Amino acid sequence: MNYLTYLATKTPTVWWHDSANQAQAHAAFQNGAVGMTTNPFLINQTLRTNPDQWRAQMKAVDPSVVGDERAIALMHEVLSFWTT
Repeated sequence: MNYLTYLATKTPTVWWHDSANQAQAHAAFQNGAVGMTTNPFLINQTLRTNPDQWRAQMKAVDPSVVGDERAIALMHEVLSFWTT
């Protein structure tokens, strides 16, 4: 039994995964994570680490959208994936 599974099953600990990376999140949920949290920095890290995986979501954002609005739109695309 790995440490995270131990925490989730043998202690009253509730833990959330802190990333939008799909492979990491799936592993976290298999090991007892009950949710996922993220932020603009982690969303950016996810998009840059796996650009092929997120190409469709990145193309869905209008290229004329820039700055904070672009960051919000990209976050929305990534987070929408997790809620569908």
